[in-house]
Amino acid sequence: MKRGLIAVVLVVAMAMLIALPALAEEAGEIEYSPSGTPITKMKLIGSGLDMSLPDSGEWINYGASARAADGSIRIVVDGKIIEADVKPFIDSSDRTQAPFRAIGEAMGCAVDWSDAERKVTCAKEGFTVEMYIGNETIWVNGKPQVIDTAPQIKEGRTFIPVRALGEALACSVVWSEPSLTVSVSRTGF
Repeated sequence: MKRGLIAVVLVVAMAMLIALPALAEEAGEIEYSPSGTPITKMKLIGSGLDMSLPDSGEWINYGASARAADGSIRIVVDGKIIEADVKPFIDSSDRTQAPFRAIGEAMGCAVDWSDAERKVTCAKEGFTVEMYIGNETIWVNGKPQVIDTAPQIKEGRTFIPVRALGEALACSVVWSEPSLTVSVSRTGF
């Protein structure tokens, strides 16, 4: 009797695992990037699967199964995982901070650091973004914008808030909690 019950439970569990992808449904909402390009998203019911369609037209899975083995945060720019020599982290304001040079260059910017001013500068195609260590005001094309966290130096490296830089450069920035992934799409360029 016990073996029969166990067999039935296993068969039902396996059937659910096989049938679960068939339950996928469109999220029902369309988001738009700052440039007006639609961002299509799909979710798998109950799994936390988050898939975005980048401009390349290929589906990329950033879902729970795509989580880095060590639980670290991933940063993806236009479908490419950014590899840096130091890991991004979430600061006390719940914002993802990434190594300045790695994220700036991945976004196609010319990057500069002024030690005297403790200032980072990212410049690209008509955009100049300046951030000062410890300051929640950033300068976008010479105009101040207040953000909710500040760039910082950690273990001798300069980190900047990914969303603040991405949005200042007219990029779409999406956070996926299940996969601990920040996805940046340079749709503004």
